[in-house]
Amino acid sequence: MDNVRGRLEAMATPGHRAFAEKIIKGGAPILGVKSAGMQKLLKEILAGDWQAFLETSSGDVHEELVLLGWVIVCAPMPLAERLQHLHGFVPKIDSWAVCDSVCGRLQFAEEEAESGWEFLASYLGHDDEFAVRFGVVGLLEAFLREPYMSRLLAAWDSVRHEGYYARMAVAWAVSIAYVSFPALVAPYLADNRLDDWTYNKALQKIIESRQVTEGTRAAMRQRKRR
Repeated sequence: MDNVRGRLEAMATPGHRAFAEKIIKGGAPILGVKSAGMQKLLKEILAGDWQAFLETSSGDVHEELVLLGWVIVCAPMPLAERLQHLHGFVPKIDSWAVCDSVCGRLQFAEEEAESGWEFLASYLGHDDEFAVRFGVVGLLEAFLREPYMSRLLAAWDSVRHEGYYARMAVAWAVSIAYVSFPALVAPYLADNRLDDWTYNKALQKIIESRQVTEGTRAAMRQRKRR
């Protein structure tokens, strides 16, 4: 699709740029395009020559980088091709926002699940914190289902990266898993290898959830490591 950058610049507003810059620290420059505009442009790209967009997009502004990731995970292509594109995309991830927005669209067909799992899990021991986050959040978004719960918890428990965004991803993932499947995750909270900071952040996220009871919040406060 021609002139994606121009379309993004035309939709950008100073107000939204200022808002986004407050919550997305670092990374590529932000134009300030609202989600609705991004979604509309994605549909147009997917309906047109999305292959050309993948070949020509520089991804050197935040919104174009997000679009690049979205097209990779949404366009109709064989799994091997998608994973190859994702492998080239992961090193470009420069913020939690790019990572999480792309992971939020990750899906694998039933027959692709094991290959998808292996691909995402391969990033859990990576040196780059956003690559680790991609693995953690990707597994969360693609496999948050009861049959995968023990594998998910074991995978997240294996992460040893010191980076803030990697550790916070693990804490967030564990909290979401608990809120979704409390009976399955409760034993893990009682016996895990998470460092104290990550473990306590996971409890904090559970406490902050609107989907848990006051009794659960009180129990989580008692579990905190001192």
